[in-house]
Amino acid sequence: MKNRIQSKMLLTLVAGSALAITSLFSNDQKAFAWSDEDVHNQDHSTHHFIVNGSVKLIADNTNPAINKPTTLLNQFRDRWEQGLYDADHINPFYDTGTFMSHFYDPDTQTNYTGTSYPTARQSGAKYFNLASDFYKKGDFNNAFYYLGVSLHYFTDVTQPLHASNISNLDHNAPGYHSKFENYAESIQSQMTVPDSGLYNWISSTDPEAWIHQAAVQAKSVLPQVWNDTIINYFWQAAYSNYYSTMWKNEVKIPTLVQLNQAERETAGFIDMFFRVNGVEMPVTVYKENAFSGASEILGSGNYDYDQLVKGIGNDTISSIHISPSYQVTLFTDANYKGASTVLTDDVNDLGNFNHQVSSLKIVKISALK
Repeated sequence: MKNRIQSKMLLTLVAGSALAITSLFSNDQKAFAWSDEDVHNQDHSTHHFIVNGSVKLIADNTNPAINKPTTLLNQFRDRWEQGLYDADHINPFYDTGTFMSHFYDPDTQTNYTGTSYPTARQSGAKYFNLASDFYKKGDFNNAFYYLGVSLHYFTDVTQPLHASNISNLDHNAPGYHSKFENYAESIQSQMTVPDSGLYNWISSTDPEAWIHQAAVQAKSVLPQVWNDTIINYFWQAAYSNYYSTMWKNEVKIPTLVQLNQAERETAGFIDMFFRVNGVEMPVTVYKENAFSGASEILGSGNYDYDQLVKGIGNDTISSIHISPSYQVTLFTDANYKGASTVLTDDVNDLGNFNHQVSSLKIVKISALK
């Protein structure tokens, strides 16, 4: 082992470091594979930073088959952002604080406890499929929420420590996991922006296969962010800022390169979701006649006064585009009351309902059968 500390005096210092670091982290098994401390601000969430960058890669792509979902991804941004965040903060996603399902070693196909369930591979695929189910029903609020959850697990395994089952309490360097992720967040803005996503990275449309491949790639980077030299520096950093700088210098470049790779892979994973499920725009409401002015895409569900106010607004709808197999019921009053009308086709002028809609219901007609 390189740079092994052999002297009794230094071993004593290392033991003291272990106690100091363990005392800081032993009561908190945080496993934020990349940081995730804010729902909407990527400066405090590397998960968000990666996915946000991936969505931009999709939007900037000149191929219409790839950039077509951009409107949906932006329209339902608050939903996928919430799912991305919740995966690290509430049950059942964070496993009551153990985060077992956030790890996956592609060689052993286990989590950091050595068990084959739950793993990030299984969990990411589970919520990808759940998102697909909601999407096909036209329930976009739930679809994009669970897509965000799935994206969290996918981006988990793009972090080398998570793809190698090295937790925050690993006895070789307790606390390093969190320190590494915090450092990654602090330098993420220095990452070279990718020029394209990996849209055909693997031919499979199985989310488990994508998550497995992402873990294989991330684990290959482990020696660059976890080796004897780095761990030696990390131990000594408990007593010296010099060594804190040293271990960070060692991991900086490979971390930035891996963040770039993670964005490209994640763009491919998102693209794969839409290749599997298609790009559907169920209902679009417009503020002006003839499908003009400000607009908003709505999926299946009930939209009362409060929901409309947060979106396109109350008493503002003048025209509506309805995709085949959808039915819309408009109401002039909140709480689905007052005069109503049922629509199944586009209407470029709502007539008596023009600027009068205060609540509405959208259903996929096939769901009524």
